[in-house]
Amino acid sequence: FGLTQDSSNLYATGRVSREVFKIPKADPTTISVLLASGMLTGDVAYPTFLNGFVYVPHGDGVAKIDASSGATTLITTGVQMWVCDNDSSLVFCTAINSGRLYEINPTTNTATLRVSGLSSPAGLKITGSDIYVAQDVAGGSVVRISRSSWAIAATGTVSSGTNDKPYSPMLIGDFLILSTEGTGSAIGNRNIYVFNPTTMALLAVIQSPVKTTETIDGVPTQVVRPLFMQATNGVDIVVAFQGSSGSAQ
Repeated sequence: FGLTQDSSNLYATGRVSREVFKIPKADPTTISVLLASGMLTGDVAYPTFLNGFVYVPHGDGVAKIDASSGATTLITTGVQMWVCDNDSSLVFCTAINSGRLYEINPTTNTATLRVSGLSSPAGLKITGSDIYVAQDVAGGSVVRISRSSWAIAATGTVSSGTNDKPYSPMLIGDFLILSTEGTGSAIGNRNIYVFNPTTMALLAVIQSPVKTTETIDGVPTQVVRPLFMQATNGVDIVVAFQGSSGSAQ
């Protein structure tokens, strides 16, 4: 379901199986179980890697897993955590069902509630001064949160008239790129948005490039797929989308 990496390995989560897998980049067919099922609860979602440990959000908090030994420390928040990311020093995680943003201290293994009252916070992007959080609701927004005050400094909203649900923000140069999912599958929904990362003004809307043809009421119809997590090499955008069979691709 979720994926993170270090220089040698990929680490993948099983949302339903509640396992964490280790995949060597040199031989991706050699997959081992880093953490077996039985310890984590709820949905095991999007992890991040920091200084030899994989931080895995799950139904009761964040699991800190030693990437070499699999030894695990559970950092409890009492709520379903969803997406984790880091700034090379601290780990930050969203709690999608409870509208919260937490800071995880890797030294003390403690969680600090930084922001509450968000609407289904999903993906996040961290900078030195701000954290961008996508709010996964139809016609929703991406917010810029100041790390000095922990208040929302600016808000960028998706196009009205769509069912687009903001999911994953990402910075490329002077632009904030936002992928969206949502219930609307007709062409014109599930777009990619471009914002000014300071003012959060909407600069451009890129129609979803991921289209498939499905039979709806007996008629072949072109639809767009939900767009989820993103990555970039600084030039290109790689985005995960949900296929017609329900699998991420």
